[in-house]
This record gives sequence, structure tokens and C-alpha cells, in this order.
Amino acid sequence: MKSLIIFILASVGSSLSFAQGLSEKAVNKAFNPPKADKKKKKKEEIPLLVNVGVSLSQYRLFDVYNTPSGAEEVTPQIFATELNLSAVVENQTIRRFKDKIPKNFRDLALKLREVSATHLYVPKTIYVHPKSTGNIEAYGITWGLTPSLGFGPDFFQLFVSGGPILTYLYFRDFNQSEGVNFINLGLRGTVGAKVPMLWNRVVLEVGGRGDLYIPQKFYGDEGLWNIRGVYAMFHFRFPITVEAEI
Repeated sequence: MKSLIIFILASVGSSLSFAQGLSEKAVNKAFNPPKADKKKKKKEEIPLLVNVGVSLSQYRLFDVYNTPSGAEEVTPQIFATELNLSAVVENQTIRRFKDKIPKNFRDLALKLREVSATHLYVPKTIYVHPKSTGNIEAYGITWGLTPSLGFGPDFFQLFVSGGPILTYLYFRDFNQSEGVNFINLGLRGTVGAKVPMLWNRVVLEVGGRGDLYIPQKFYGDEGLWNIRGVYAMFHFRFPITVEAEI
């Protein structure tokens, strides 16, 4: 948990560095402040929210089949379950530890409503699409590191998230000869909105996301490289306080 806390606080600076072009100098500033500015670390009590979210989602797979000239592309749709088990740092906590954020990005960071992050071993998406729903079936899982930044007033927040992912997906079209095992690294980007309820302890989130991969052939010549999805998720949040040296 301590490593996750440090990662989240660092992600405020590092995410803003990413927006500035991921220059080596900016990243070093985000994670390794100059030695002259370093102070002796001490244990701090850090308030966090443990976030548990789950939802159903629907994804469309592009370039699975060969599309004849002039014909509309067939994009299979599969269902999945989204998971979100993360730690959330709220704005008041960001303000409390603002001295941990590089000065170049401090003003912008203080405008964030919240920052959240999760460990790599927590799956992002579990694909479960049995044949009973049509002529296709699909099963798989996606892991990733996709920190999230939220903006906006207390009653309505916009957010963006993104990062690297790893996906395994078994896909079978029973009109074709065999199934396909898709194993690929990619990038996931998500945009959406959150509506906090019950003092930010329950949150409704709706959004859309896109996954980009190195093309891998399914039943077409181009190869699957783009998966897009939509979802609606309820989050349940539980306040905790932890001690860590930061």
C-alpha cells in the first residue's frame, strides 16, 4: 500500500510531465527532484479512498474480417466486465502534500479533483461472451497501468486516463474454420464523466475507451488493431488513513 501511495503522489507530477511531451528532463523532475530540494523523509498520515468499481461493457472489434470494396465493415460486438480496484487521492490531500509536487506543475496539479491509480495485477477488463448470444464467442482479460486525472466541480467531474495494457483474447466466429488467440501489448485511452453521490462515497461513471494494438490477423488481411468500448460503472469508496514516509 505504501508503494501505491508514493506512486499516486508521484503520478500527479509525472502525468503532467507526460502532457508536456515526456521529455527526459520533465520526467526526472517528476520522480527525482533536485538533491538540493530534498528533505529528510518523515512518516505522514495520508487519507485515501479505497475504490471498488464494477460494470458491464460492450466492445467493438475492427478489421476482423476482409471487407469487400463498397461494403460496410462488419465489426463484431462482445460483452465484458470492467473492474476498478484502486486508491484515490482527493484534492484536499493533493493540497496538503503540494510540496511533494514539482513547482513547475504545482498550480495545475492543485486544480485536479482527484488522482487514482491501481496495481498492475488487478485486471481492467474481463471478456465473457458465450456463443449463446450469437455466432461468436470470446473470452479474455486485459491488464494495464492507466492512471486517471479528474477535473471539474464537486457535483460533476470529467476525467481522462490512459497507459499501457496487455490483452489476451480468444475469439471464435463459428462461420469461420477456427478460433483465434489474440495476445498483444497496446495502449488504452479513456474519457468520461463521474457524478459523485453520498458525499463522494458512491460514484456513477460513464465513458468510452479505445485500445490500440500492433495489428494481428484474425479472419482478414489487415489484422485487428483497434477495440472500442462503452460502459457505465458504479464505484463504492471507503475512507482509510495510512502511514508512509514520503
